[in-house]
Amino acid sequence: MKSLIVLIIVIFGLSLQAQEQFLTAHFNWSPKTKTIQKEIYYFNPETNAREWSKTEIYTFYNQYLDSVIVDLGDAKEITKYNFNIDNSLVSKITDYNLSETQDKTLFFYDKKLRLTKSQEFLQGRLFSETKYSYDKQNRLIKSVCREKETGFSEITEYSNYTSDDSYTKTSYYKDAKKEANLSIEIYKNGLLVEGNYQIFDLKSRFTCEYDEKRNIVSEQKDNEAPTLYQYEYDKEGNPTKIKISNAGNPYANSEIVIKSTYSDFMSN
Repeated sequence: MKSLIVLIIVIFGLSLQAQEQFLTAHFNWSPKTKTIQKEIYYFNPETNAREWSKTEIYTFYNQYLDSVIVDLGDAKEITKYNFNIDNSLVSKITDYNLSETQDKTLFFYDKKLRLTKSQEFLQGRLFSETKYSYDKQNRLIKSVCREKETGFSEITEYSNYTSDDSYTKTSYYKDAKKEANLSIEIYKNGLLVEGNYQIFDLKSRFTCEYDEKRNIVSEQKDNEAPTLYQYEYDKEGNPTKIKISNAGNPYANSEIVIKSTYSDFMSN
């Protein structure tokens, strides 16, 4: 199960909801975006020299995510996204060229096109299954992820809705005291603004700030120095460069160089 202390902050302000996010709008990219290539570099804190880390390539068709390639140099993973006629994501399949294995996630919907179940397969075997439930306003209120072999379950509850994209997300493990493993996240307009995490006596608080383009500009853990983001854009509004810096932690300093291609897609 994912650690409650580890946060994955998606640089372009990706909305973290039950259903997979796969439109250019979810990434804050131009609707004309065809491909995005991100070259991610980290800096050596001793020499301040830029070091290559990895390349990510996103391919879109008619604003929908088609594939993601992550190239680490000696290893590569390719994820394909497949949709049905209603433009609902039905499967996500990842191949690893180094280990020659394949992982996949399947998604299931009801007649209202609400995500009701997802199944995660690792190396061909069912690893976990997640079920989702909704309130009368069709807002997600609960998801339960259960590991197939161990029976271990993580429960996530959604509450305090002020709009469909503003809510509180609470996660904990089944059959355990909430104080022992608790995650409380607050979302506004689909963006994570505050997270409070606890594992036994270890507590952590995380806050985020965004600009008018919904891009993250600051993230801070407890009272540590904040990590800051600076952006440069092309004429279509996509970032061309992101500089990430932290005065108190030079190991967090990095730079992302982005190349975009565009196409006039058919409208949906």
